[in-house]
Amino acid sequence: MLKTFTGSSPIRPMLSASLAVLLAACGGNPDTGSATSATQTAALAAATTSNLALNKAATASSQDDGTRGPSAAVDASATTRWSSQYSDAQWISVDLGSVQTINHVVLQWETAYGKSFQIQTSSDGGSWSTVYSTTAGAGGTNDILFAPVGARYVKMNGLQRGSPWGYSLYQFMVYNDNGGTPTPPPTSGGRDPLKQPFASGSIWNTAIGSNAVYVAANLNPNLGGSAGLPQIDDERIVMTPTAPSTAIYQSNAGWSSASRCNATGGVLVNVPMPSNYIVASNNANSSAAFLAADRRTVVQTQPLARCNAGGVATSLLAFPSVDLYGDGIAGAHGGSGMSALGGSLRIGELRPGGQGPRHALKVNVYAKQALYRCATLRDCYRWPAPTADQYAVGFYGTDGNNGNGAMKMGALLAIPPSQSIANLALETEPARQLAWTLQNYGAYIVDDTWGANFALNAEHGPAGSFRAQFKADYGLDLEVWGPVTSWSRDIQKIMRALYVVNNNSAGSIGGGGTPRQPTAPAPTQP
Repeated sequence: MLKTFTGSSPIRPMLSASLAVLLAACGGNPDTGSATSATQTAALAAATTSNLALNKAATASSQDDGTRGPSAAVDASATTRWSSQYSDAQWISVDLGSVQTINHVVLQWETAYGKSFQIQTSSDGGSWSTVYSTTAGAGGTNDILFAPVGARYVKMNGLQRGSPWGYSLYQFMVYNDNGGTPTPPPTSGGRDPLKQPFASGSIWNTAIGSNAVYVAANLNPNLGGSAGLPQIDDERIVMTPTAPSTAIYQSNAGWSSASRCNATGGVLVNVPMPSNYIVASNNANSSAAFLAADRRTVVQTQPLARCNAGGVATSLLAFPSVDLYGDGIAGAHGGSGMSALGGSLRIGELRPGGQGPRHALKVNVYAKQALYRCATLRDCYRWPAPTADQYAVGFYGTDGNNGNGAMKMGALLAIPPSQSIANLALETEPARQLAWTLQNYGAYIVDDTWGANFALNAEHGPAGSFRAQFKADYGLDLEVWGPVTSWSRDIQKIMRALYVVNNNSAGSIGGGGTPRQPTAPAPTQP
């Protein structure tokens, strides 16, 4: 169902719950971890006597009949198997009995395999961290190595099937090779992950490289008759792990005309949230990110609402959790499946006298005009985005028949080094800072504005409103809907200067080569 325009709220069609969970939860990096190799196969052979999952208690989201239950995947038999029901969101988990050091999982698939899935670990069975993800599974035997972690529970979290059937495993094996020890949490002396989250080598914290290949983005800066730029997609960032545990209930209002204030279903997730934090019911995306009590797990939902202090919180969807110290790709932006936390303009950034944020940003574009006119869903997005909008085929690029294959959901936009920032003749200080960040780190396309606009993604949470900070600092409205201002003119100039880093990939984030800025410091324990 298409939404209608309501004032200044970013608008986009409502996703169905099942499709949005599938698409937005897919891990972005197709090879976060290691592919099968001869070395890994030898390690597997050496470790076959220490399968930590052997005959341990296993549970699953479903099974397709009474004989193919989860225990059949941990019995070391090559003839028995677990098989799920025929839908995408399915999982199997094994309880190792106590916290063990692990760094190796082997999956032996039947014909029904996972195309997109994650390996997740947990010490309590409640909070999960993703140690491996792929969107390019091909079945057979998956021999997966990752950094040693301490875990009691290990899960194969299926996101997308590779066949018309469900997921089916002959064996789900877990190992600790060579006596590895868990990766310790970050220590003091580095970056604050609550302000600048995720690993130093994540897409958000890696600068553009000297080998970057630039392709024109051809963004139209004259949207809406040169007025109404930029839009702001407010992200509900709640980094309060000691706040009261609060239930977020399901509400099917989504982006319809119904109120989001009232729950229509059960509890989606429990998160720490200050009792006085209010999010009005409106038509905004309201992607939300919460830091759990363990200070590592990031829970994401969309669209968040809480209409009264201490009252019921609601959302249409909850997404698989990610690690604050991980790659930070997956999240609650329904148009791309990318993070609601990484890449946001945060409180304390873009202040007078500053240099500009030292991390990549996020933008929303008018997909009907700005993005490539794709013929299949898979051709509508590019790494690191794991998906595109469900309506992408037949909508993206149809205004003007856009044939620019570089411009897809997930594209990394940047100002080339050949462009002098001074020659852009920017009128405002925040625009000069923004241009510096876009030349050095770039910005990922994460959503569709649906209307003719261009949007920045910014924090609006218990720590404050980026909009309010901007207004207090510069006397300008961050979001412009009326007559053109100096700030909106600057955004138009920046849009003209943006190109696509066309060789951005998992193996060469930012295009590779020498980064334009030093590697971000290691994150500290909050």
